[in-house]
Amino acid sequence: MMTMDSSIDDKFNDLILAVGKSCSDLHITAGRECFYRVDGILKVLPAALFSDVEIQQLVHVFLPEKERREYLRKNAIDTAYTACGRRLRISIYRQSNQYAFAIRFINKEIPSIDDGIYPEIIKKLVLKHSGLILLTGPAGSGKSTTLSAMLAYRAEHSPCHIITLEDPIEYIFSSTKSLIHQREYGSDFFSFAEAMKSALRQDPDIIFLGEIRDQQTMRAALSAAQTGHLVLSTLHTASAAESLIRIESLFKEEAAFIRVELSMVLQAIISQQLLQKKTGGRICAMEILTATDAVRSLIAAGRPQQVVSVMQTGKNEGMQTMETALSQLRQKKLID
Repeated sequence: MMTMDSSIDDKFNDLILAVGKSCSDLHITAGRECFYRVDGILKVLPAALFSDVEIQQLVHVFLPEKERREYLRKNAIDTAYTACGRRLRISIYRQSNQYAFAIRFINKEIPSIDDGIYPEIIKKLVLKHSGLILLTGPAGSGKSTTLSAMLAYRAEHSPCHIITLEDPIEYIFSSTKSLIHQREYGSDFFSFAEAMKSALRQDPDIIFLGEIRDQQTMRAALSAAQTGHLVLSTLHTASAAESLIRIESLFKEEAAFIRVELSMVLQAIISQQLLQKKTGGRICAMEILTATDAVRSLIAAGRPQQVVSVMQTGKNEGMQTMETALSQLRQKKLID
């Protein structure tokens, strides 16, 4: 059994304080400088060095025994931790036969979609009673933050039962008007697809699925959306058209059937990216596809690339392309 150095907590806490409140990501590697990211820019903190022994001690700090066994089996694991009052999402992995940590800082407060950051259509979408809403974008583009803001708005404006399936739990929800149950992969459930199926027996109005990763999970999400539930989830795709292609690719021989099924339940695909603001900080740009009759027909017919032209003319339905979103931010002098 490793002897725990009580000073390792203090050293890690000092590091959290050193990178500052504007830090979004922190990278720790045994025997190397620590790197951190502010407004999307990677910076180095030369003084913060952790030995391999100290890194192993941190693993014991971050992970309970059960999760340590899983890490030893996979050589990679995600977990959540709180330090200096800041909630962290930590990815622990191996590189060059050494430990490494990728740490994402999660804002304590869930942003409000009433503060002008998000388009008005976002409110209308999350108040719907059934269907599928997908938020897409690269890692670190703020997908979880946007979905959490949407769920918080729904919880306050339309009382409901929300079940979240996350890996790990990031934002902690609280509401006096809605019932919110947050389930974490690895402790509360062990399969996203199975958890989706069991959630249908738990009287939910909304199911928030952290990420659709495979065919089984996608099928479960579609099934839940068909049975009168609102399902919100994410995909690592760059645009609405790419998201439709990605979903179809999961099913191969069943692609034609899935296109029809998706066309019936889809409510919207929102693709976003984070950009540097002129005045500092970052701002979100969104491409929005809402499921009009024309969009549903294109999805069912297997013509995903043509949804771009529908977005270009669909302003009255809340749609916009990424080019339009960027142009609006430039006109407001928020970005270069």
